[in-house]
Amino acid sequence: MNISAVPSVPSYAMSMSDMAQTDNVARPAIQPTEASASKQSSQDATSDQRKNDVAAEKQRNSKALSEQQLKEVEKLEKRDAQVQRHELAHASVGGQHAGSPSYTYEKGPDGQRYRVGGEVMIDVAPIPNDPQATIQKMQVVRRAALAPAEPSGADRAIAAEATLKTAEARAELQQQQRNPDAEETNTQQPTIQSKSLESEGGGDSKEASSDSRKQQVANRYAAAQDTAETSFRASA
Repeated sequence: MNISAVPSVPSYAMSMSDMAQTDNVARPAIQPTEASASKQSSQDATSDQRKNDVAAEKQRNSKALSEQQLKEVEKLEKRDAQVQRHELAHASVGGQHAGSPSYTYEKGPDGQRYRVGGEVMIDVAPIPNDPQATIQKMQVVRRAALAPAEPSGADRAIAAEATLKTAEARAELQQQQRNPDAEETNTQQPTIQSKSLESEGGGDSKEASSDSRKQQVANRYAAAQDTAETSFRASA
C-alpha cells in the first residue's frame, strides 16, 4: 500500500503580538463615528440651551410687567380685535364702493403695537342719470354702514344719508316712468359729487345746493363731526 504524503497546510496561526497590532489598526475606523456622535450631542445641547434662554427671557419680560400693565395689555388686545372686526365688516359688505381699512396704533407696555382706531372710506355719490343704479348702490352703502355689531354715530349718519339718497332716487325713477321726457331735463341738473368721508367740515360742502333735502344731509354731517367726521370708524 502506497502512502502519499499529504501536503502540509500553511499555518495561519497569529501570535498575540500580531493580534494586538491588528486590533490597533482597526480602532481608528471606529473612532470617527464616536467623535461624530459626540459632536452631534454637543450641538443638540447647545440648541436646547438657546431655547431655554429664549423661554427664560420671555418669562422675565412677563414678570417685569406689573399687574396693572398686564391688565392694560389685556385691554389693548381686546380693543385690537374689536377694531379689526369693526372695520373689516364695513369693507367686506361695502365691496367695490368701500376702501381698505386703515388703522391707528398704540404701543402697549409689552412693546407690541395694538389697533385702537380705524376707518374705511366709502363712496356715497349717486350714479348720474341712473336712479335704479343709485338705489342699488345706496342699499349697499347702508348695509356697509350698519354691518358692524355696534355701529358708531358716524356709521349711522352715513346709513341715514344712504337712505335719503335712496328715497330721492326712487322719486326720480318714478318721475322718469311717468314722464320719460323729464330725463333729458334732469341731466341738466347738478348732482352731488363723490366726497371724502373724512374731509367734511361742519357740514359745509362745495357741491351743496339750495335743495332742502340736500341741506338736511349737510346737517346730518355736522351732527356727526364730533365722533368720526362721517367716516366709518370703530366706536370706542
